[in-house]
Amino acid sequence: MHVFAYLLAILPLAAVPSRQRLKIALLVLVWSGAIELLQPLVGRSASFSDLIANAVGIFVGLSIAFLLCRILVQPPR
Repeated sequence: MHVFAYLLAILPLAAVPSRQRLKIALLVLVWSGAIELLQPLVGRSASFSDLIANAVGIFVGLSIAFLLCRILVQPPR
């Protein structure tokens, strides 16, 4: 579920200029890590495997966004 959730969260990056995509994806990964670190404060446990799953979802979503841009945006001739 983590992979799918973060994949969906990153897909809108297809509409963002390419220079910003990686920065935003890294910020989402940092945000994901912060959420994992804060979970013990609300009675849950932090999970490194959840963080890895989030990172995989971010990577796959970023890859799909990149491919969508390559397919949908034709370079000027």
